[in-house]
Amino acid sequence: MGYDMVIIIFTMVLVITVSLIYADVSCSRRDSRIAEEIIKERLVPIFDDTSHKMPDGCPLDPARSMYRDNEQHKLQEDPNRWSCQYCGKAFGNQGFLDDHFDRRHKSTILQPPSGVCLASYCDILRCEVNSPSYKPKPSCNNTLMTTLHNRCVKTVKGCVPLHLSGMKKYSFINDMRLPVCEYLTCERYDEPPIPRPSHFLRIAAILVGISFFFSAVIFSLLVCTDALMTEPLDENGVILRKKRSKHVVIRIPGGSGTLRQRHRDDTDDDEDHYS
Repeated sequence: MGYDMVIIIFTMVLVITVSLIYADVSCSRRDSRIAEEIIKERLVPIFDDTSHKMPDGCPLDPARSMYRDNEQHKLQEDPNRWSCQYCGKAFGNQGFLDDHFDRRHKSTILQPPSGVCLASYCDILRCEVNSPSYKPKPSCNNTLMTTLHNRCVKTVKGCVPLHLSGMKKYSFINDMRLPVCEYLTCERYDEPPIPRPSHFLRIAAILVGISFFFSAVIFSLLVCTDALMTEPLDENGVILRKKRSKHVVIRIPGGSGTLRQRHRDDTDDDEDHYS
C-alpha cells in the first residue's frame, strides 16, 4: 500500500470520526423540539386517522429525531429544576440539561444516518413563526417561497407509506402537502403552525377564574352566616344546646298487646319519668 493511499484512508477516518463527534453540535436542540411539535400537530394526525405508519425512511418521523432518547429522559420537577433521568443530576433550566447530555451522555444521541436533525427542516416547517416573539417580515421573497414549497413537497413524498400507489398515493401526498407546504407562500407564511390562544381568550380565562373564586367565597360566607343565624343564642350570644326529642315505646303487659308511645325530652337529668 502506497504512502498516498495511507494518507487518504487516514484522512477519511479522521473526517468520519470528527463528524460523528460533532454532528449534534450543528443541530439545534431547541429548533428540533419546535419542529417535532409542528410535525405532531400537522402530520402525525394524518397517519393516525388512516392507521398508516410512517415508513422507515421518512425524514420527518419524530421517532428518528437524534435527540429523541434525551427528551424522553428529562424530568421537569418545577420551573427551575430539570433532572437527568440517566444519572439523576439536576439543573436550573432545560438549556443546562441539554449541555449535560452533550458532555456526559453523547452516546445516547442517535447519529445519522439513522438519526435525523429535525431542526434542519425548520425552514419548510416554519419553526420561527411558532415562536411567541416572532414578528412578520416587512417583505417577502416569492422565489424563496417557491423553492421552499418544492423542497417541502419532495420531503413529504418521502413519508408516503410504501404500500400505497396510484390515486391513493397521490391523495395521501396531497393530505400531507396541504397542512405543511401550502403555507409556504407570501400570503400564508405568517400563520402559526400550532394555533396559539388569542390575547382576548387569555384575558377571558383569567376573568372567569377570578369570578369563580369570588363567587365561591361569597357563597361560603352566606352559608356560614345563615347557619349561625338559625342557632338559638342566650343573652351572652352563646349557642344553646338543643334538646333532642325521642319517642319512647312502652309495651303494657297483658291486655291486647297494643303499644303506647310517650313523648320524652332529653335533659341533663338521666332519670326517666313515666305516668
